[in-house]
Amino acid sequence: PQLPPPPPAAAPKPAPAVPPAPAPAASVAAAPKPAASVAAAPPAPKPTPAPANAEADVERAVKAWASAWSRKDMGDYVGAYTNDYAGQAGSHKRWVEERRDRIVGKKSIKVSVSELKVTVNGDKATARFRQNYDSDALSTSSRKTLELVRSGGKWLIRQESVGG
Repeated sequence: PQLPPPPPAAAPKPAPAVPPAPAPAASVAAAPKPAASVAAAPPAPKPTPAPANAEADVERAVKAWASAWSRKDMGDYVGAYTNDYAGQAGSHKRWVEERRDRIVGKKSIKVSVSELKVTVNGDKATARFRQNYDSDALSTSSRKTLELVRSGGKWLIRQESVGG
């Protein structure tokens, strides 16, 4: 005997719409967070500490600069500055020419440094002092500030100002 064919399958009825459940309220006692995932932000980097003798090295550089100026030794005097130092001259070459004209022609020059205070931060330093300048044409005493950088193991003047 042959069985009658099964009735055609009815299309499935859509599921009744159920409103979404509200988000659960935050529990009062939050679960403790694992320590590894709550690492504190790293501390701010500290300034690079200067070598123990850096202040003494800067003092020696400032005194050597004053000595070279007093001896009218243009090689040592210019060598105390960075290769791109231009002062108010606009270029290093012009600055060297101006300094040579003002230094070499003097009969005598005496430059001394007193009240020298040095601060060092990594490869940068500031020297503040009283500069006493005496030549055959001029005698002055003024406050001076030199900004220096360590380059190739030497402290070199990158900026200077009067009155600081």
